[in-house]
Amino acid sequence: MEQKVFFSRQGLLHLDEPQIIYIIMEFSVPTDKEKRPEPPLNLCLVLDRSTSMQGSNMDVVKATAIRISIN
Repeated sequence: MEQKVFFSRQGLLHLDEPQIIYIIMEFSVPTDKEKRPEPPLNLCLVLDRSTSMQGSNMDVVKATAIRISIN
């Protein structure tokens, strides 16, 4: 399995207030079933339900989540 991780910032400053960092993770597995890792990968998805993700953006996220669960 190959994984890539992308952070919205390189680091956080030490502050006495809440801070946010966004992470995008990409996972890919070999298409050949014999080369897939054992045991199977258990993956948990967290979906963004903010205002910017309404409508067609959320439809794309849902369709992708369904596609991931089928494969």
